[in-house]
Amino acid sequence: MFSAPLAGAFTALFVLTGAYAFVRYVRITTGATHAARGSDGEARAVELLHLLMSIAMIAMAWGWSGGPTSGSGVVQLVVFGVLTVLFGGLAAVARDRGRAVSRAAHALMSGAMVWMVATMPLLMGHSGDDGGSGGGHAGHGGSEAADGAAMVMPPAPAPGWVVVATVVLALLLAAAAVRWGVAVVRASTRVDVPTPPEVTADGGGVSTLVATPVRTVRTRRGGLAASCHALMSLGMAAMLLAML
Repeated sequence: MFSAPLAGAFTALFVLTGAYAFVRYVRITTGATHAARGSDGEARAVELLHLLMSIAMIAMAWGWSGGPTSGSGVVQLVVFGVLTVLFGGLAAVARDRGRAVSRAAHALMSGAMVWMVATMPLLMGHSGDDGGSGGGHAGHGGSEAADGAAMVMPPAPAPGWVVVATVVLALLLAAAAVRWGVAVVRASTRVDVPTPPEVTADGGGVSTLVATPVRTVRTRRGGLAASCHALMSLGMAAMLLAML
């Protein structure tokens, strides 16, 4: 589907995101870790989504999966369509803005997978020759030169509305990546924590309280997950643009 170097770069990126999602899914399922926010069930659904997307993107990069009429394409349309509706519904009923935006971002990413599969024939182009146009000229012996010329016809460009929608979707995914990046920064914010005062006693047995310096700590809870989500969003945006 893409050149070998580009497909290799996408593979490396999505192997990384898929491996993280798989490990985290197993850890949440076994109780070794828990969701930073929300329920463990929702966290498992998020990691499952990222794992499936990573696998599908690798397959797409190398042309191992087909378009919307192929068996793999139909499976992807159904699976990611259901996940889009699921996370979209969860975003609609979220009680706080942060969680709503997070769920909407996951719905956007899953919806982008549906778009990639559904519009693959248009995005990647097609020859416009369905194999039957040369039948009327077979009476002169079936010219191999004519057949060869038909086979190398340049792919038809994607319709304008498909290009515009794809670019908009890529920009939304990039915006989601920025949102996850902000979450990474917030997860690594320095926090000033006051320490208890120290008690000292002089030679006469009189105790006094001595203030101690404020201790600065760095919180990182949720930062790795947000980094993975940001990387996934950027990778999907890049692949969408590469398909044009």
